[in-house]
Amino acid sequence: METLSLPIDYLVVSGSLPLGLPTDFYAQIARIANTRQIRLILDTCGEPLRAALTESVFMIKPNLGELAHLVGVDTLEIGQIGEAATELIHAGKCQVVVVSMGARGAMLVTADRQDYVQAPPVKQISTAYAGDSLVGGMAYALAQGQSYADMIRTGVACGTAATMTDKALFDPADVERLVGWFQQQQESVVSTSAATVNALEKLAVAV
Repeated sequence: METLSLPIDYLVVSGSLPLGLPTDFYAQIARIANTRQIRLILDTCGEPLRAALTESVFMIKPNLGELAHLVGVDTLEIGQIGEAATELIHAGKCQVVVVSMGARGAMLVTADRQDYVQAPPVKQISTAYAGDSLVGGMAYALAQGQSYADMIRTGVACGTAATMTDKALFDPADVERLVGWFQQQQESVVSTSAATVNALEKLAVAV
């Protein structure tokens, strides 16, 4: 990695460490990434994750249990995710935390925002590659210059699409449909908000 000459914006490191590698192997990668100003997206758990966070990384994707262990508690409720993730961010361990919650979706936390994204309702066939697809989708979105809000929606769409098949790769057409579902949900919220504002304005005029 130190000898690569091509510019790298994002680096995804995912999975458990193979036997024989030191616990701080991902920390070594994080150190090199920081030196080269590469934003490291890390999806692992246990001591390798803890070690990497001592070097600071760009993004981590723990599940609820893994996040709890990182902040030194046995369990966390969904309502406590924001506070726990913010604790890691303020400690300088990472910039972005995306907590995966399976069929319930995911939550994005940065220093100045928290976004919960519900997973679209689909018929699940297998969850084997959902987490990897979530991370891959977010990395793709960031590489395309998408905002954090769009990034997590794209990631959840990819993760959800992965549950709709028993194959290792999801169907891109499913991702497009799921992203469209998110857009419809967002437009519905905007329309509802606009209707509420109009109703309040009419009420104010009537009064």
